[in-house]
Amino acid sequence: MYLFKFSLSLMWRALIHDLSKYSKKESEGFLQTIDQLKGSTYGSKQYQKLLDTIAQSIKHHYEKNTHHPEHFINGIEDMSLQDIVEMFCDWQAAVRRHENGSIIDSIKHNQNRFRVPFELSEIFRNTVRKNDRKSKISK
Repeated sequence: MYLFKFSLSLMWRALIHDLSKYSKKESEGFLQTIDQLKGSTYGSKQYQKLLDTIAQSIKHHYEKNTHHPEHFINGIEDMSLQDIVEMFCDWQAAVRRHENGSIIDSIKHNQNRFRVPFELSEIFRNTVRKNDRKSKISK
């Protein structure tokens, strides 16, 4: 029963994920940088400069979405397990939008950026390895 309730909460989050990006406060900023962000390297100076140009959109996005550590005063420490799962899936989707995206590099970068405990970073890496094995087996 608990697993079912947890799964339903994740499915709901998947349906409403990032809906705030369609608000006027966010959409204008994201639309003006989306193409440039695709060509940038996550975490690079160029990437950060692009984010700085849409700081108000990003600030609003973090305020409205609990799957971002920036939403909370204590970052990762204040997040729920649902927040963590949604955050990890968001990272996986984000690396696909970058020409040189790598989920392993993203985990490493975000481990430092958000003070992700080593054990949680290992769980993320284990998840990537397990999913990669499954996709290779099914091909």
